[in-house]
Amino acid sequence: MKIKVMKKLISLMLATLAIVSCEYKTDVEIERERLNGFNIVIVDSCEYLIKTESFGQGGCAYFAHKGNCRFCKERREKEGK
Repeated sequence: MKIKVMKKLISLMLATLAIVSCEYKTDVEIERERLNGFNIVIVDSCEYLIKTESFGQGGCAYFAHKGNCRFCKERREKEGK
């Protein structure tokens, strides 16, 4: 009986520790620059194109890595590739 209670207590403590220790942090910066109707968004030091469209009650969004991302270009130059 005591072993079951201990296992539950340990499981609860581990779950609590996992939830409390996780921190969600992302650097997001939206540039004012627009490219053919797309906004350029910087997320974790990479450039992405984003476009949102809405129609009636619905909508959709497009999100893709920018092919000529200046940060990736700088990283490739540092690596010598």
